Amino acid sequence: MWDEMVLGIRSENLNTPYVHTGETREVAYMRTLCVDYMPDGLESTLDSFRKWKEERWAPALLRKRKMNKISPALHQGLNMLSTFLLKNESRPFAGMFEEAMRRRLCWTKAAYLGLVPPDAKTDDEIWLLKGCRVPVVLRRVGDGEDRELVGDSYIHGVMYGEAFEEEKCEKVTIV
Repeated sequence: MWDEMVLGIRSENLNTPYVHTGETREVAYMRTLCVDYMPDGLESTLDSFRKWKEERWAPALLRKRKMNKISPALHQGLNMLSTFLLKNESRPFAGMFEEAMRRRLCWTKAAYLGLVPPDAKTDDEIWLLKGCRVPVVLRRVGDGEDRELVGDSYIHGVMYGEAFEEEKCEKVTIV
């Protein structure tokens, strides 16, 4: 399901540029799923990612057969099981993918790909806070300007200060 959300259903979308970094969507997707943790480098991680995707054929087949609609719990369990019962070639990426399993994949309105807390909602906002090491998800409280912290996030293309502009900073009250 995530593959289709990011890459679409056609294989030529793998090489479609991810507008914020210029790399392919496949690379941006892989870097997002492993929260840019690539101890063996980009090429090795990408190779492991591709093998990992090939080995995850069972959940894709079950989804095509609408098993995810018939029995969501069974589908989720089989999906997680298939993630860990992998051949040695794809096991390195499966280990890096663990952080993503505790998150939700998202596209922002500005077309950034990211991982957000599991309880994040559609109207939540991604904020870059001065002095904070990672983007955070904030939720508006009531009709005012107050917000509550939902949690931290990984947003591909803004993790290293690329999007932070101090002149655009404004005060926000987190309750």
